[in-house]
Amino acid sequence: MTPLHPDHLFHIGVVAADIDEAMPRMARDFGLTWRGGGVRHTTTVLYGQARPLDMRIALSAQGPPHVELIEAVRDTPWEQAAAGIHHLCYWSETPQADGEALIRQGSHRVLGLPGGDANYYEAPGGFYVEIISTKLRDRMAGIAAGTIPPPGG
Repeated sequence: MTPLHPDHLFHIGVVAADIDEAMPRMARDFGLTWRGGGVRHTTTVLYGQARPLDMRIALSAQGPPHVELIEAVRDTPWEQAAAGIHHLCYWSETPQADGEALIRQGSHRVLGLPGGDANYYEAPGGFYVEIISTKLRDRMAGIAAGTIPPPGG
């Protein structure tokens, strides 16, 4: 039994080879309005190791569930830029407990640290699930609504 509830689906993650090409195409094809998409300099914990990254992430104003568009980054979980869904993101009031439940079911953590606001888990079939805290959900909802500026513009 999964600890994740369908009503808590916050966004669907899509990885694109070129975010500058994907944003207008997806706006035209799906009627999406984007927030963010600029370069964001960050340090992210991947496979237990802190790593500096330059990332470009945009979030649709429409939702939830929103669409999170991520430009592909080499040698990370976002390297795959094939068409299709990359990950599902759920919000949780108990993200650490829910992440531990996924691990007990055979997933493993690939991004983040226990107790963090955001963690990625790779399921046995290779699909990614992101669990975010309610604090991060609220911040992302503010970005999508245009009331909070996105990191990196």
